[in-house]
Amino acid sequence: MKDIINKYAQEINQIESQVEKLNKIERRLSFMRLITAFVGVAIVILSFNSAITYGILSIIAFGIIFFIIFIRHEKTRSRIAHLNAKKSIQENEINTLTIHKNMYPNGDAYLNPSHDYTDDLDIFGNSSLYGLVNRCASIWGGNALAYILSTIPTIEEIHSRQESIRELAEDKEWRDEFITRLWLTESKSDANLLGKIKSLTSQDYSVVEMPIIKIALWFVPLFWIAIIALYFFSLPFLSTIALAGAIAIFTIYLRYANKVNQIHNSISTGKNYLSEYIDIFNLIYNRKWKSAHLSQLIQKEKGESQIVSLNKLDVLINKLDYRLNMIVGFILNLATLWDFRILKRLKEWSEQYEEDIPALFTSLGEVEALTSLSIWAYNHSDHVLPIINEKVDYRLTDIRHPLMLDGQCIPNDFSLNRQDHINIITGSNMSGKSTILRTIGVNMILAYSGTTVDASEFRIPSVRIITYMRIKDALEESVSTFKAELNRVKVILDSLNQGDQALYLIDEMLRGTNSKDKLKGSIAITKKILDHQAYAIIATHDIQLAELSLQQPKHIRNYYFDIEFEGEDLVFDYKLKEGICSNFNASHLLKQIGVE
Repeated sequence: MKDIINKYAQEINQIESQVEKLNKIERRLSFMRLITAFVGVAIVILSFNSAITYGILSIIAFGIIFFIIFIRHEKTRSRIAHLNAKKSIQENEINTLTIHKNMYPNGDAYLNPSHDYTDDLDIFGNSSLYGLVNRCASIWGGNALAYILSTIPTIEEIHSRQESIRELAEDKEWRDEFITRLWLTESKSDANLLGKIKSLTSQDYSVVEMPIIKIALWFVPLFWIAIIALYFFSLPFLSTIALAGAIAIFTIYLRYANKVNQIHNSISTGKNYLSEYIDIFNLIYNRKWKSAHLSQLIQKEKGESQIVSLNKLDVLINKLDYRLNMIVGFILNLATLWDFRILKRLKEWSEQYEEDIPALFTSLGEVEALTSLSIWAYNHSDHVLPIINEKVDYRLTDIRHPLMLDGQCIPNDFSLNRQDHINIITGSNMSGKSTILRTIGVNMILAYSGTTVDASEFRIPSVRIITYMRIKDALEESVSTFKAELNRVKVILDSLNQGDQALYLIDEMLRGTNSKDKLKGSIAITKKILDHQAYAIIATHDIQLAELSLQQPKHIRNYYFDIEFEGEDLVFDYKLKEGICSNFNASHLLKQIGVE
């Protein structure tokens, strides 16, 4: 990890050096703009005093000079902003690795206590897996990453993701450019961005279907061609006819101009973001992808690519913007009813390509999500790419909890084969029982996402994960802690009855009732899992539950976390061992706070 951090630090130094040079250029260009403006005005005034021709030539000359300086100045400022954003992204990678602080959203919008596992395994929210992995600036990317982390894919889907993530992880230059552009674009957007993008294809173009508009669009150009042709014959009253025609054309235009204004105002808000996104789409589209999945993200429809259709939309909206120039808009609408002509083409575009925009942004989101997972793989080069089996075979070596800071987690080994249906973990309080369940679960989610896991070996099947760990009451729903536990038990029983291929991660069952019923119920649930030949890892304080292995030695295995007493101090080694725990610490801990 230190090597990765050093690489980011070196890049930050290089960027700072580039920004320093560009800042000097920007200041010079700013000064040149000011001087050019003052000197230009002075020379133009003096030139007009000499001759009008000189004055006009001076305006043209200094106008060109000022325009060139202005364009270069704006490009320099844009480049500085781009580099500063890129620097922020590199700094964020260091912060994410060293202190687990990420500037991207933590996914609290996706919190769902009733989900199979996301709440118990800290997939979303504060100090979550999503919060560490996420590099998605757009809502489409955020949704795509949330979907990946909250669903169980097929083995084929996992292998496809692995191939894509491997390709992205190997191309840091492209990756940096991609997420930098997205960060810059999204930082200028607002909460209604999605609605504004959708507004581009959700307009009512019925005005161009009105008979009078249809006839006018056909008649107006022919009218002016006829006027021009007849002009050479010096016909009388031609100017009167032309004037009457112009009045009629503008009467029609003004009658329906309000509808044009409504459509233009609506699509212009989305267009501001569309132009920036087109550059991002081109970044994806122009790259030659090797992985099958990534190469299919920008698909061709109706003989043209989706990105081409988006460029067509951008061109059409730019043409509609001509109306913003009063002189140009007046001439174009007088000559051709330009606005209605462009609306007609927008309607045709919408009918042909309307579905392309959602598809494109969905593809963008998926690339963002895979890029996030590829950055995880790049940053954790000491992690291993998991192997996903068809059969029940769990071999986890040197597994660590990926949400814990580097150096704070003790590695453990764990295995589970076809016969080991129930794995019971006993141990004292704070010894690591819950942590090992989350360590296994979170690494499995990373494995299913297609990225690397915190282990030296990781072999698992693709199975449904159902957890029973954090149980919360819900007073507003009149749900007590025990009722919440029963609801979770029902989820497990329903899954068993459906015959799901699943792994159940259970931490201290039925804690909301008395110890006698707790033990009786825990044994019954455990036997139910065993009867269905399903697989579970159960953490418990109940030694009697662990002693079920005496009845089913072939199908129940016991593990434990041990503690040692050194005077008044407790020493935890956090190493998972085979067997049943014999040392407990609750009485000792209570004594330390004055309860004996």
